[in-house]
Amino acid sequence: MFSLEDLGWSASFEAHYAPFRELGEPARVCAQHRDGYRILTAQGEVRAEAAGRLFHNLVTPSVGDWVVYAEGAIRALLPRKGALTRRHSVGRKSEERAAAPQVIASNVDTVFVLTSLNRDFSPRRLERYLAFAWEGGAKPVVVLSKADLCEDLRASVAETETVTCGVPVVAVSALAGDVAALQPFLAPRTTVALVGSSGVGKSTLANRLLGEERMAVQQIRTSDDTGRHTTRHRELFVIPGGALLVDTPGLRELGFVEAEDGLDAAFSDIEELARACRFRDCSHGNEPGCGVKGAVEEGKLAEERLEAYQHLRREISFQTRKTNVRAALAEKQRNKKLSRAIRRMQEE
Repeated sequence: MFSLEDLGWSASFEAHYAPFRELGEPARVCAQHRDGYRILTAQGEVRAEAAGRLFHNLVTPSVGDWVVYAEGAIRALLPRKGALTRRHSVGRKSEERAAAPQVIASNVDTVFVLTSLNRDFSPRRLERYLAFAWEGGAKPVVVLSKADLCEDLRASVAETETVTCGVPVVAVSALAGDVAALQPFLAPRTTVALVGSSGVGKSTLANRLLGEERMAVQQIRTSDDTGRHTTRHRELFVIPGGALLVDTPGLRELGFVEAEDGLDAAFSDIEELARACRFRDCSHGNEPGCGVKGAVEEGKLAEERLEAYQHLRREISFQTRKTNVRAALAEKQRNKKLSRAIRRMQEE
């Protein structure tokens, strides 16, 4: 049995809950399934369904959310202090892709960005995950898994630190049980999410932190070091020591919705260099007096990192324009329906 405070409840959530007090009691979503949710209350874990009014308002609770619960139903969703979100993956039906972004987890304090020290390692993918974490309102920690497979661990950590801009980098070997270096980031009552591509060792690490084999584990393909999906759904656990852990499925792709702030944080080194640019709106292309291009020419900044930054900024700008156009079209359709309704009322 856990208190609400043990589950991450705070004064800010209490303030948000005040207007909903008559609807029910506060609870936190720990798992989402096709047939409903599992939530944690002050009395223990229960199953619940989302009330009809939530579906009507297109509100979907996600793992980590604080909700208002009564008589087997989630009656309201409390405001989030942050959410890890991404675009729906390619291949979904068009109406699903046009829907709201997918929330991976909400109210997360820290994100463990896992990347394994085998052929999976990719600085460009890591930069994308760091922007994703910062934009979600969480502090990232880069976790280099499978350290036992690395021939030169010190060199791998140093290489990783060239793209993390001060974000902590921790090497672990969950298979060998060596995860003690993560303890400083697992404070009681804080929520930590595990993210990364398939096969990087999230389930193995989750089992070590839980102290038991609760998550299924599969071996990666030796032909290309590609992982298989093991975790099929997102779930929140309270681990020994009092921290809350969110395990997530491997992400085959990580499409941004809007992540300007997250991008600036993930590439804070470039943002710092940009202060020396002659023009405020410098695109770091062919403009004269560009501090960023100057740093590349002097060998202070890797050209590949600048290219990655520019690529991600173009991607975010494109997705923002698409979102704005979609919102404008939706508003236009709503106005048309309202006009027709008013005309019908006048004709009657």
